[in-house]
Amino acid sequence: MKPKTEYDALVNFTLLETESGGREAPVANGYRGSHLIDDDYLTSGQMDFIDDELVFPGSSIKAFVTYISPKQYPKTLWVGKIMNIQEGSKVVGKAEVLAVYNELLKRNPS
Repeated sequence: MKPKTEYDALVNFTLLETESGGREAPVANGYRGSHLIDDDYLTSGQMDFIDDELVFPGSSIKAFVTYISPKQYPKTLWVGKIMNIQEGSKVVGKAEVLAVYNELLKRNPS
């Protein structure tokens, strides 16, 4: 695992329950779901789970995230932001931002 400052953010990732429209199977460390990082912008983000290798439907895990092309969506993250995690158009989870390490992505409180 990289030093945390080489990641873009730290999130609490919750995989929706199957009964709530989520996946039927768990996801593994290194999962690359699509993050709704802005109201109309999905981007891929790799999650490196902390403390476990799998997350099961209905469960949560902390994860470091590395996004592709963060220059395309600057100032879109802040602590407490909750993003949809999607597979195609299907929402399979939520990610709450716990810390933002990439200054380019950080939105300062107003």
